[in-house]
Amino acid sequence: MTRLLLPLLFGLFPAFVAAAEVSLLYGLQGGGRLEDLDSGTTLDLAEEPVRGLLIGTPLDAGRDLEFLYSRQETRLRDNAAVGEEVLADIDIHYLHLGGTVLSDHFEGWQGFLSGGLGLTHFSPRPGGQDSETRPSLSVGLGARWMATRTVGVRLEARGFGTLFNNNTSVFCSGGCTFAVSGDLLTQYAVMGGVVIRFD
Repeated sequence: MTRLLLPLLFGLFPAFVAAAEVSLLYGLQGGGRLEDLDSGTTLDLAEEPVRGLLIGTPLDAGRDLEFLYSRQETRLRDNAAVGEEVLADIDIHYLHLGGTVLSDHFEGWQGFLSGGLGLTHFSPRPGGQDSETRPSLSVGLGARWMATRTVGVRLEARGFGTLFNNNTSVFCSGGCTFAVSGDLLTQYAVMGGVVIRFD
């Protein structure tokens, strides 16, 4: 994961320096479906908390360039089993470069459409199975409100789609265990947090 992160972060360093806005986000993330290759059972990724960091800088009056990093600690579970059997613990990381298209202000609130392209990194815990890194995209809808010139809040709902080949085997180490159902693994996230703006 570090080999992927460092080149991207260094490439975005000029945008970090010029960043006009930083958002610290927290919320819930859910969705995602896999298949147990041994039993054919459909498995789900549990809805669990997600934490995010979003760095933005304006392109013009109606658009921002943004970099999003989020991390979720979740569980792959068999809902059909008694007690929702947990088959694996998985960390999911999203790194997306994209932006927002901003609306006019309404009673202090400013709505936006968001989107991004980047990578999804799936990391099983505590190890023993291979990690997976795949291309992904996201789209979202949200609003922000600035209580002062420098501090405000941001609310956002965002959908993520991670690209796979049809029925791709994942987390293989000495023999595959799971496969993605279809060619797109989808998740959703509902987040809110603090916005810090720099003039």
